[in-house]
Amino acid sequence: HPHSRPRPHSHPHSHLHPHPHPSPSTLNPHPHPYRHPHPTLTHTHTLTLTTWQVNRATAMASPTHAATLATAALDRIRKTRYRRKPEPVALRVQETEARKGVAKLGYAWEAAHVRIFRGEAQLATALVELCSQPGVTSSNVIVQDFARNDFELRQFVVHGKVRHRVYSNFIWTDADGYLRDFIMKDRDEAVADWMEGDEAAMQMAEKRASKLVTAWITWMATQSVEALPAVRMDMLIKRTGPGTAEVFTLELTELGFSMLTWPAGPPIVFGALLDSCFDDLVPESRANGGGGRGEG
Repeated sequence: HPHSRPRPHSHPHSHLHPHPHPSPSTLNPHPHPYRHPHPTLTHTHTLTLTTWQVNRATAMASPTHAATLATAALDRIRKTRYRRKPEPVALRVQETEARKGVAKLGYAWEAAHVRIFRGEAQLATALVELCSQPGVTSSNVIVQDFARNDFELRQFVVHGKVRHRVYSNFIWTDADGYLRDFIMKDRDEAVADWMEGDEAAMQMAEKRASKLVTAWITWMATQSVEALPAVRMDMLIKRTGPGTAEVFTLELTELGFSMLTWPAGPPIVFGALLDSCFDDLVPESRANGGGGRGEG
């Protein structure tokens, strides 16, 4: 999951932008509502699964020490989180292998700033190289456990409902820990190739992913009372046995996400965006005796 890798979208607040984490006052200094990339105060800063943030100054001052602190912190979080329930199959260390993890910068593009590591030495290298890239102004690096997965399920959510799904994956990871060669398959191919032909496991995965969509939509309402017109929610899927699967949140996108191969997507998504721009006009027009949008 590579556990969480904010990626496929050209966000104006990427880590190659002078102000990658602008404050709400910077984004909206005047009392005017806006909808793109999100309503005011709603931003993509999701930290899911076992996660830790490493201060950039700490990482650059002593990468080895920073890596030791990060792995120890992940151990503490993991022990607390799974104190009373089994650790998910996708996160468990197999036999004598070193636990894998993911180091990344938020608001990255297509996993360009996501590094998979195994052990403290590789993490130390990843921290330095991520922080040293030209144009990077982030104050921290996100470090997470690695969740083994079979594929990524991308869910296109419009007005709170899943309207389209894409089944995708990265074929391989290079020697430096970067994900390479993005591919997509239709659902039948995904079941056959990535779920060992297990239709029941796919149905469980899709059902759990849909429940996560509902949960995240509810959480987003705590961040902004203005509902998002559209959002793409990407999940990691791991088949764990006949008819069973584990699902992890990978990414919540900004409104401006890649449509990939969904030809009907642009008019549906940006139609919902345009409609939402008039939502705050309805109460006033009705109060003035109008009949709704476009009247009064």
